[in-house]
Amino acid sequence: MEDTIEVKLPKSEKLVVIRNYTTRKDDLKAEEALYRGVDVKAKTQSTEGANVDFPISNVMASKAVSVRRLVQSIDGDSTNLESQLENLRTEDYEVIDDAVQEILDKYSPKA
Repeated sequence: MEDTIEVKLPKSEKLVVIRNYTTRKDDLKAEEALYRGVDVKAKTQSTEGANVDFPISNVMASKAVSVRRLVQSIDGDSTNLESQLENLRTEDYEVIDDAVQEILDKYSPKA
């Protein structure tokens, strides 16, 4: 199994290298952003499960953490990745976001 995938961006035509697996540290960082400020109550015998509503800002922050952690380089440049990602055209970023989501769906812990 290859440890990375390459994605060519549609607008800028840059080549992005993305790690195609998560580590426990990646998952913990994303979970930290997701649960920040959320009050979660433990299950009781009378309830079947916890009902948690995550603020959309937490969901977006968690996803951004995963993108930053999994993207390895953009056009061979691994410096200032956060800044590079922020300055991509929206269409290009969405391609990266979709690729990362596929990796998360496959490898990250399920809720």
